[in-house]
Amino acid sequence: MSCPFVYAQRPLAYNDKYVAASYTTAAGNNSAESRNNDNNGDERASYIQDFVTRFQKAFASFNATKLGLMKYFEDRLRQYGLPRELKSLAYMESGLNLQALSSAGAKGPWQLMPQTAQNLGLRVNGQTDERTDVVLSTTAAINYLKSLYRKYRDWKLAVAAYNAGPGTVDYAIQRSGGSKDILTLESYLPEETKNYVRRFEAAVIAWGDGRLLNNINAITPSVIEMPVAGPTARTSAEERKLNAKGLASYTINAGFRLDVIAASLSVPLDKLTKLNKEFDDNMDKKGYTSLVLPKDKMTDFKLRLSKILAESLQQTSKEFE
Repeated sequence: MSCPFVYAQRPLAYNDKYVAASYTTAAGNNSAESRNNDNNGDERASYIQDFVTRFQKAFASFNATKLGLMKYFEDRLRQYGLPRELKSLAYMESGLNLQALSSAGAKGPWQLMPQTAQNLGLRVNGQTDERTDVVLSTTAAINYLKSLYRKYRDWKLAVAAYNAGPGTVDYAIQRSGGSKDILTLESYLPEETKNYVRRFEAAVIAWGDGRLLNNINAITPSVIEMPVAGPTARTSAEERKLNAKGLASYTINAGFRLDVIAASLSVPLDKLTKLNKEFDDNMDKKGYTSLVLPKDKMTDFKLRLSKILAESLQQTSKEFE
């Protein structure tokens, strides 16, 4: 299958070059410190290369839905100035299962804990769990990653904190004497977190993005605040005019297709297109738009939100098969 969402694979030897460069020291090759660093580098390279192979096999078997989800995550990350490589965290966390639930209570594609999700504005209660909503959970995960980057100014440390929590990373920095170098901090981080960062690097290389690992911190989040999927930001006057015409609006992010929305809600596509003339332009330029629907269709749309997005992503992927 040929699909633009799969990047050209790079030779696995690239990983050896990257890791070896990371462990270059000023100490002499015969020093105990240098030999220890060399051993650490060999072990690290072996671990990463093993997971590069595993990830390549997994990514090659992705169906259209999973490819579409990864493209959606990448578009959302790039839209707000975050490295596209962070899309791999969703696969590492949940295998792209929107309903995934860990034994610790983390849930959804981004495996957010209940309190973290609530702090990020998601509803998590007996009736509703927005962690499984691909649109809302992605917004929350991006905002969380942005906050972690602002704290550490290093994406690999942000990834470590996404796994273990900022407190664990702060303690590792303190124990190391203040270092913020991930290779130094590996000795002070929990084994799970150390390997989590390594697997992230392996996933990035497996997607063909490995060359970006060396300068990933040159990518900084956009200062633009992310629009939250939900009731539109239209003025009350604009909304009243729509309501008077039997219409309502709702803000949606990139990934949705107007033809899929029309089919899912049994609304003629030409009618929906007339109501949303700026749909494609807004999605291309802004990454979101205010969707206008007949008022009696809005509740149905909200109930089917995640399913409509999944079908939209799948349809987009199939067009490139």
